[in-house]
Amino acid sequence: MALLREPLVHFLLVGAALFAAYALIDRAPTETTTSQRKVRISQADVRWATETWTRQWQRSPSPDEVRGLVRDLIKEEVLAREAHELGLDKDDAVVRRRLAQKVTFLIEDTSGSAEPSDEELKQFYRAHESEFRREARLSFTQVFVDSTRAGADGPQR
Repeated sequence: MALLREPLVHFLLVGAALFAAYALIDRAPTETTTSQRKVRISQADVRWATETWTRQWQRSPSPDEVRGLVRDLIKEEVLAREAHELGLDKDDAVVRRRLAQKVTFLIEDTSGSAEPSDEELKQFYRAHESEFRREARLSFTQVFVDSTRAGADGPQR
């Protein structure tokens, strides 16, 4: 019974309870599932890679070169996932700058196509003219004149 009064025993029991609680709460899978490990390269990805190749080399890639492009896409995806799992994308100024640059490119790309022409604006205005009309407004100002202070001639204004 004297052992239960020892602060060291209390400390060890609380530590064991916290350890057990953490183990129960943090039951995240340590291994990735099969669906998470699959790398999918779409036809659009392959088309983008071949178009990039064609622009760079001024010719279409051969079937072997297309297979190499697909291999490179798979390798890039696997390495990007691994870097993400290792947290290499966190607290990296270069990665932050590149992501900000990509968003800027997206904004610039989409903002130019969203600009309506003058004719489109006129057509929209004509179609929604009633929404832009305001009822006439009247404004009154009341001026009080103290006739006793104006003098014998009356008001000067």
